[in-house]
Amino acid sequence: MKIKVLEAMAYGVPVVTTWEGVEGIEYENGLHCWVGEEDDAIAERVCLLLQDATARRRMREAARSLVEEKYSPVPVVNGMMNIYSNVARSG
Repeated sequence: MKIKVLEAMAYGVPVVTTWEGVEGIEYENGLHCWVGEEDDAIAERVCLLLQDATARRRMREAARSLVEEKYSPVPVVNGMMNIYSNVARSG
């Protein structure tokens, strides 16, 4: 998992990256970030975000919500506690 991508999302920076950049992150392409491999497509998406404040705001808000719901300490710790509880019950 690329922490720098999650960090950018948490800080409200719209993300345009490659498939490798979002490996391990549960995202929706075009909503939480834009993902592509071709240089022209990546450049086009960056330019679109620079020109469209509404698109930037929507992506920023969606990405921040994704980080809070799936990758902040609370859901991570809760998931770990569930695993520990299941292990303790099965032993």
